[in-house]
Amino acid sequence: MLLVGTSTSTRIFDPLTMTEFKAYATGSVTRMNVEEGGTGYVYISTETNGVWVANCSGLACTFPSRITVSGSAASGAFSKVSGAKKYLYVAAYSYGLRIYDITNPTSPITQGSFICAGCIAKSVVVSGNYAYVALGSKGLAVIDISNPLYPKPAYEYTGINVVDLDIDDNTVYLALDPSAYPYDCFMGFDLVR
Repeated sequence: MLLVGTSTSTRIFDPLTMTEFKAYATGSVTRMNVEEGGTGYVYISTETNGVWVANCSGLACTFPSRITVSGSAASGAFSKVSGAKKYLYVAAYSYGLRIYDITNPTSPITQGSFICAGCIAKSVVVSGNYAYVALGSKGLAVIDISNPLYPKPAYEYTGINVVDLDIDDNTVYLALDPSAYPYDCFMGFDLVR
């Protein structure tokens, strides 16, 4: 199954034949990040309509729930999700890092959050007991998530403008704002252990 985000919907295709199965009106999916939970559920983050929880165990998907902040889709703009085993970690812009228990994917339960004054959580990746959060012009925050109810800062790196990040093996790679760093747009750091 291939999921494609558009300005108005999420469209599902057979990846071998590129035949479209169905389109779902999820709203603007201008930056789609899908995290598969290993249960047939996928978590689709959108720029304006929160995170959609979709059951895609067959060739069609159902959308039993949506995660928003403050109950409003407009304030539920999420950049990136990570984790999706028992917990879902969401970079929720001015709402910071949000952690949800997804034991029951159709009814996610808010666990903890980490908010830094004046920060915009743009992206998150998780490795072990740490969440790495891209905070734009505020840099990178490394959050101890060993207790998902009470995440706490472990380290922070400032003086860089981090817009996205990813993890490979023991390195976290940072995508830096190209307008601030036109020649060095990527950096790598060893993971915190």
